[in-house]
Formats: sequence, C-alpha cells, structure tokens
Amino acid sequence: MPTLEERLAVLEQSHLDQHVMYMFLTNCIIRSNDSLRIGIAEAIRLVIQNPVASHPVSDGVRDQLRSLRDDLLQAPSAAITATVSQPPVRPV
Repeated sequence: MPTLEERLAVLEQSHLDQHVMYMFLTNCIIRSNDSLRIGIAEAIRLVIQNPVASHPVSDGVRDQLRSLRDDLLQAPSAAITATVSQPPVRPV
C-alpha cells in the first residue's frame, strides 16, 4: 500500500494537471472567435439551470461555473489577450 506521502504526491500532481488543463482550455477559448466563447457560456448556463440527477453539480462547482460563464460573456481585455498571445516560457 502506498505511503501517505506517496498518495499526497499523486494528489498534488493530479491537482496540478487539472490546473494546467483548465488554463489550456481557457487559453484556447480566449484565442478563439466570439461565437465559440458565447456558445460555451450558453452551454454552462444550461448545465447550471438544468442539473441532471445522475450527474449532480455541487454548489462549489456551480459557483465556479457561474464565474467562468460571467468571464466568458465579457470580451477579454487587451492585457489578457497580450498575455495569452506570448510564446510559452519553458525552463531549460
């Protein structure tokens, strides 16, 4: 059986992987056209307003989805667009 430290390391890596995926998807959405951004915001609205009993959404996730939807409904600022347009920095 894995030690507590090993399980914690796996959990931390999983959390980091989820964060990187979230940032990647957000970056793709921001760089895309407005219709995709608005379409995703509408899909999030539907999930929030019409929860499915077989796939419940917790209050915490619902709040995060609302926040993401609100962000998507606003055009990205010039600073955000400039930041996501820069090439990635990779440690050497």
